[in-house]
Amino acid sequence: MEIISPSGNFLSSFLIFLFFETYTLASEEFSVIGPTQPIQAQVGGEAALSCHLSPQKNAQDMKVIWSQSLKIVHHYEHGKDEFRDQSPDYQGRTKLMKDSITSGNVILRIWNITASDEGWYKCHFDSDSHQEEANVKLCVSGDGAEQQSLPWLSIFTGIIITNWILSFVFSAVYFLRYKGCVYREKSDWMESLIWIIFLVYVVFSAAELGIGLLLFTCLFLLCITTSFHFWVTKKIDETSEAES
Repeated sequence: MEIISPSGNFLSSFLIFLFFETYTLASEEFSVIGPTQPIQAQVGGEAALSCHLSPQKNAQDMKVIWSQSLKIVHHYEHGKDEFRDQSPDYQGRTKLMKDSITSGNVILRIWNITASDEGWYKCHFDSDSHQEEANVKLCVSGDGAEQQSLPWLSIFTGIIITNWILSFVFSAVYFLRYKGCVYREKSDWMESLIWIIFLVYVVFSAAELGIGLLLFTCLFLLCITTSFHFWVTKKIDETSEAES
């Protein structure tokens, strides 16, 4: 009579469980695919942002969130649209097309496009056991689109260029004055010019330093705000799942 060791039974059961668990996790994995080219839209018009799952999966019971920067553009969860956390900038302007959601394909429509809508959007899928996202770029053209460029960036660039010019002029005037290239009767006028250029140079240098520090502070605060936003979103999702 053959005696089967209990440890052998346990090892066999564990290997079978591990195999099916690995197979289940692998079958639940997916990636999110977005368009390879930017989506073009006109100011006042409509845009259609699309993404899909690969391989094809039914996304009806998944969480689908479209976002731009820190703004929630559209939120779909539990088989319906959720508007409680939608950004005011997009309220009444979005619709998630779910005709092909059973095959993992969704289209976000945005109408009344404005210049501020331009930028990168994230299409995020969450199936509880796995989550992925893809980036989609929206380019806006038409009247008012050029206002999207940041004015402070042009101001900062202008200050830097002016500062370089002042540095060159100050160096040239200083060289001519103290190397004897200017007539003595003009030295007083040259002395005053040197001091004026120097004072203007100091002012522009201070402005350049101030704007640089301001940009650094804004980037630091943006990083902190982004981290806090994702932490709060995660806590809200955990609370919603616990209540349901």
